[in-house]
Amino acid sequence: LALLETPCDEGKDQMARRYFYELTLAFLRPFLPHLKLLKGPEAFNEESFLASLQPVGPFSQLPRADCQLLYDRFINGINFQ
Repeated sequence: LALLETPCDEGKDQMARRYFYELTLAFLRPFLPHLKLLKGPEAFNEESFLASLQPVGPFSQLPRADCQLLYDRFINGINFQ
């Protein structure tokens, strides 16, 4: 049986998509100054990035050490390499 979507469901979907879009932008924004300076993938300096990290949006509410750990895990994960 196919479930019928109501306009309310569509609105909730759009709100969820918008929330995660904005969350993703807030997470990636601190990388912009560092990526503009890159001359190649090997030029990214993780230590410099983490030392100068200025979190944006909801990430700015995290304790600094927790935020640095979050970004460190992302940088060393498969999605960054």
